[in-house]
Amino acid sequence: MSSQSASGSAKSSSSKLSTAKTEMEFRVALVVLALVALIPAIVSNPYWLGVLIVSMYFAILAGAWNLLAGYTGQFSLAPATFAMIGAYSTGLLGTYFGVPPLLGILAAILVAGLI
Repeated sequence: MSSQSASGSAKSSSSKLSTAKTEMEFRVALVVLALVALIPAIVSNPYWLGVLIVSMYFAILAGAWNLLAGYTGQFSLAPATFAMIGAYSTGLLGTYFGVPPLLGILAAILVAGLI
């Protein structure tokens, strides 16, 4: 009986360590994300700013793909499709109607949501 209680306490301490490790990793990830979000404020060259923004965009898509296909095992191109529809809508609105990018992004959310 004492071996069961020792085993139970080992499992609970292991669970506490796992939870503490997960919390620490989450906090570190938030700090890294905050630092990465501040990088565009520092970059002044339009070329490198564009490279940085596109890289962040693809990182978001990769994270969505990892959640969908990596953890659930589902195959779907919907996240990429909605992102492309939104980008296309923003580009068309800006090019042909002179809509500012912020309003174009809001309109793209509506367009992708309607589809």
